[in-house]
Amino acid sequence: MLRRWGLMALRGVTIRPVQEADFRELTVLVREFHEFHVRAVPDHLKYATEAEHEAALREGLKSILGNGRARLLVACVDGHVVGFVEAYVHETEPSPFVVQRRWGLVQSLMVLPAFRGMGIGTLLMEHAHRWLREQAATEVRVDVWEFEDGPLGFYERLGYRTLRRTLVRGL
Repeated sequence: MLRRWGLMALRGVTIRPVQEADFRELTVLVREFHEFHVRAVPDHLKYATEAEHEAALREGLKSILGNGRARLLVACVDGHVVGFVEAYVHETEPSPFVVQRRWGLVQSLMVLPAFRGMGIGTLLMEHAHRWLREQAATEVRVDVWEFEDGPLGFYERLGYRTLRRTLVRGL
């Protein structure tokens, strides 16, 4: 996949695990990520205050940094965080009706708008996939809100397919 984008587009991009020092820049990305989704599905998501965002992010970072089944990777350009991907390892519950498997979940992916279209999102996903394979996951799942200008097309271009849909109807 990297050859498709060419090395020129990805020169200077570093992908690495998040560090506590990334907190301030990561807060900006998480806030933008959330507000993007709130604008698209305001009947399901709501805006949070800056203090609420910071508190939730601090708690989330603490839980990820101490969890061997979670990974938060950041994309950096010139030492600044411009994107992130959040991935988790899960296992199906034992059941006589379900095939037992270990699988990965990409919970969130975000690249700042000024850096989109350069292959950074694809690179973040490749690193998340690599980490999930190292954890013996056999597949990766992504839950995607379906709305205009949403990320569905991006994931389909990476080879993702619909496995299951959640349908909603107001009452």
